[in-house]
Amino acid sequence: MTRKSSIAKLAAPVKSAIDAALKSNQLTLDELLCYLRDKYPTESLPGRSALGRYKQQFDERQRDLGDAAQSAETLARYLAREIERESTGDLKIKRIIVLEFEDVAPKVKEG
Repeated sequence: MTRKSSIAKLAAPVKSAIDAALKSNQLTLDELLCYLRDKYPTESLPGRSALGRYKQQFDERQRDLGDAAQSAETLARYLAREIERESTGDLKIKRIIVLEFEDVAPKVKEG
């Protein structure tokens, strides 16, 4: 049984700051740790190794979200082409599905 990540135990604002920094992908792990120490001097912060493991998991989740968004966009394009070929029978239902995917895909990309 694995133990809970030290990042998962952090206060919500600290974890949010880590997630935002990782999403922007502009800081190295050392720079991120310095930033966190400056911004949250009284908080118990994770070590560099824990932050590195969390970054790997974070990057994998971001890739998965990108894959899901790409799949949703592909399905939406496919359904749009099918709508052009169909008569009015299932047209309304398929349009609703396409609109739903067009609405969901950008939200998936945002994470």
